[in-house]
Amino acid sequence: MKRNLTCCIFLLILSLTCSSAYAGDMISKKLSLMPLEEKIGQLMLIGFQGRHLSNKDIAHIKKIRPGGIVFYSRNFRDATDIPPLIAKITSVAPQKSLPMFFAIDQEGGIVHRIQGEFYKPPSEPAIGATDSEKIARDIGLAVGRSLRNIGINVNLAPVLDIPSDLVHSPLIMRSYGTDPDKVERLGISYIKGLREAGLLSTAKHFPGIGKALEDAHYSLPHLKWDTEAEKARALRPFAGAVEAGTDMLMVSHVIAGPESSLPVSLSAYWMQVVLRRELNFKGLIVVDNIEMKAIESQLPVASAAVESVKAGADIIMVSHERTNQEKVFFSLLDAARRGEISRSRLDESVGRIIEAKGRVKPVNAKRGSYVNDLRDISRSVAEHSVTALGLNDLTPVIIDKDSKVLYTGYNLTLFKGLQDVFRQNEILNTPLAMYKKMFQGFSLRDFLRRFDGIIIDADYPDAFDIIALCKETGQRYVVMLNHPSLTFETLGRLKPDLLIVTFENTRLHYGAALQVIQGTLKAKGRLPYRQELPAHYGYL
Repeated sequence: MKRNLTCCIFLLILSLTCSSAYAGDMISKKLSLMPLEEKIGQLMLIGFQGRHLSNKDIAHIKKIRPGGIVFYSRNFRDATDIPPLIAKITSVAPQKSLPMFFAIDQEGGIVHRIQGEFYKPPSEPAIGATDSEKIARDIGLAVGRSLRNIGINVNLAPVLDIPSDLVHSPLIMRSYGTDPDKVERLGISYIKGLREAGLLSTAKHFPGIGKALEDAHYSLPHLKWDTEAEKARALRPFAGAVEAGTDMLMVSHVIAGPESSLPVSLSAYWMQVVLRRELNFKGLIVVDNIEMKAIESQLPVASAAVESVKAGADIIMVSHERTNQEKVFFSLLDAARRGEISRSRLDESVGRIIEAKGRVKPVNAKRGSYVNDLRDISRSVAEHSVTALGLNDLTPVIIDKDSKVLYTGYNLTLFKGLQDVFRQNEILNTPLAMYKKMFQGFSLRDFLRRFDGIIIDADYPDAFDIIALCKETGQRYVVMLNHPSLTFETLGRLKPDLLIVTFENTRLHYGAALQVIQGTLKAKGRLPYRQELPAHYGYL
């Protein structure tokens, strides 16, 4: 019995070894047959401007032979426009032996290129508020299926950055939270879901730009970790993603730490020492759009692309301008011809690209068979992420659907969601000073008494005065906030008895929040931020 088991294990190892060797031989054979121009094209992921390929676009694709296309919302009206675009691009692409990467930023929340409930994922903070690995995996699976059904094979997600500043960080609404363990767990689960759907994942923005207050689109950020432990926390989700088998890592245009004076996207230290050697990353290193101001302020785009490949990058993203794409292509080609980019360095990257493209699966033949998944999961995320914070020992405010409700604020999306739920409703969307001028004979106190409950938008400039009046008259009220990063500031500023926090400004999330107010849904969400609640407040 033991002998048979040993033989089976030996045969399995031998099979895997032979399979790996065969794959390596196939890649070497492909490399030997590829002309230099095709190898250079494989290093490029490019975008184009219109909703249709112009004759100039077609000639451009034939000239530079890009290894992939990245889509933006400028390229389509809705998801149905994408398959014909992909078919056209595929038909004109000169290289037929390798599939193309068709990539998109479909993160969810504030960053999503494709609109619609069947394609837009929930936001990362909302997923963080659920703290559910199952939900994160299910979202990755649903997003992957919906994208694969229309021909996309690379999602430029998930975001694994850990914001350090809840108020000013540009990543706060794109991150799972500020707890490295949570970001790692949820990010890994999302990656597993994408992989199960047959999509390639892209963990970003290495090495973690959550501490940067500048935006690389406009200037060059500088990151400085105060301790090695703080640096390790930033790197931790990426290390987890590598171990989980993420296909790509997107490196950022940021100067990080004292080890390198160059942006990470141009740094051999970060790409070769940290990513390749220390983290043992075997996948593709993708450079964020090289046309960003952070790079343009340092080097011409074409020169930066050459330096990036020399430093260890596999794919250069040139998202927008055709002239920049040509400059990058010919600069890389010239550098390779002159030996500035060695043949071994070039073949190393192209070999990884060939290997990754071998994992690209064709469009699912059962188109549309999973279209309900993402819609259903998004509803579940809304219901599980709503967060209720109240004074300790507070009895939750219940305002039933037949109550007469006043909304004070300017958020029409929230008011429309409120109208979906409460039959009798009114809105106060003027400053109180204006109200007092318009209705001099009718006090605000008397006006509020006409209603069974008051729903106050935390953004309403006179929210504090409305709350004070409600407390004075014993009126039932709830404060609602759709900027979760401002929760602590709002609690301190308004001191409400009850604050309901949603993680997206959508009727779906407001509907879930209003169910909590009605008492038909329990608030299950928890803030995904490592910060203690103010005294006397707790989760309801």
